[in-house]
Amino acid sequence: MVEFMNSDEALLKITGEGKYADRCEEIAFNSLPAALTPDLKALHYLTAPDLVSCDSSGEHDFQNEGTLVSYDPHSYRCCQHNVAFGWPYFAEHLWLATADNGLAAALYSPCEVKARVADGAEVRIAEDTWYPFGEVIDFTVRTDREVEFPLYLRVPEWSKDAAVFINGERQPVEFPAGHYALIRRSWRNGDQVRLQLAPRIELTVWPEWADAVSVRRGPLWFSLKIGEEWKRYGGNDEWPALEVLPTTPWNYGLEVDPAHPEAAISVESAGAPAYQPFALEAAPIVLKTRARRLPDWKWDGRMAGKMPAGPLRPGGAAEEVRLVPMGCARLRIAVFPRVMNSE
Repeated sequence: MVEFMNSDEALLKITGEGKYADRCEEIAFNSLPAALTPDLKALHYLTAPDLVSCDSSGEHDFQNEGTLVSYDPHSYRCCQHNVAFGWPYFAEHLWLATADNGLAAALYSPCEVKARVADGAEVRIAEDTWYPFGEVIDFTVRTDREVEFPLYLRVPEWSKDAAVFINGERQPVEFPAGHYALIRRSWRNGDQVRLQLAPRIELTVWPEWADAVSVRRGPLWFSLKIGEEWKRYGGNDEWPALEVLPTTPWNYGLEVDPAHPEAAISVESAGAPAYQPFALEAAPIVLKTRARRLPDWKWDGRMAGKMPAGPLRPGGAAEEVRLVPMGCARLRIAVFPRVMNSE
């Protein structure tokens, strides 16, 4: 994951194409966080979209032997040091200089950048946001004198109706998804810019996986919220090795129409992120939808068995389930069989 992010960051600098920033954020916000424990003291070797037991048994259909999905602070060879580069590399690429002596906000996170622009003038830009859990990104310019330079704001591919406000006034320009909002102006101390993104609930259908579906909203992909039992199996008190075992059912299919996912999936809650937002009970945003248990979707050893082909006719009663960002879920069902609406 860290190497994949690093490749995308390098390609972003070489090409300037926003798609590489999109890909980097997708890994950083959805895959990397759940590869580690929330306290960042242990990691596991394999992270998957459908992973229903992070145990130490080794009873998984992998080519390598031994535990690969439990969380261990010591046993995963090169990963122990490589994983530590992920977030520093990400932070290093939040802002980039541009060839026309401007600045580009390439990846989004709360931060402050100090840089030289135009003819060498020093500026500071503070960035305030709940992104990726929120859709508003605010920038405040600090400069000792009025200075003209271009400011580029990346509009992610998923945001079809982005808007830019300068000092509270909406700009009468369309900012297409997958490109940069370019603002050329003479900047004064205290100028404020707001980038308003437009996430919406979308479904991706995977024909090669029995027409299963995955749910996304903006930069975040979502997983079934599965109850977690954390058990120590090794290590020591300060650096424990841990299993994560499910305490609630996982074999659900979604009752949803891919053409109109908003009819069946809604945002239940969204709030300010916690200090460590990538933990199950701290999930800053939760979706609510209808699903049905699939008795024929069974365990295969300690893994989820082969996914039944769909769309399936429902068997049991519909239940209301919660979906959380994949980065918050160490146990996951993020690729769901689809069941047909019985109504």
